[in-house]
Amino acid sequence: MICQWDCLKNKSHRVKDFFVRAIAKLLQSQCLDHAKQLIHAITVVALSEAEGNDSSGVPLESEMCKKYLKTQITEDSIIIPAEDTKEAHQVDPFDEIQTDLHGWVSNICEES
Repeated sequence: MICQWDCLKNKSHRVKDFFVRAIAKLLQSQCLDHAKQLIHAITVVALSEAEGNDSSGVPLESEMCKKYLKTQITEDSIIIPAEDTKEAHQVDPFDEIQTDLHGWVSNICEES
């Protein structure tokens, strides 16, 4: 289902693979604190316009989050199917989210 998200369609294989594996790691999370760290790292990387180091050589937050996600997903073996040309059923992920969870995720996005 993650592979069918509109935001991942028509992205390079490496970008799609990275985010699918990061989201899969999030789905496997057994601890709320770990899930929050993963969500934070995913949103920082996804919303950042730059990566690497700043002019003084200090890694940007997006670079640190990307490295964190890479270490989290390196041990997993996740099979990512080829892109399906059929139209996927569109589901709005916010339709059934309760207010508390929506606020929690919104705070993570604001922090990112």
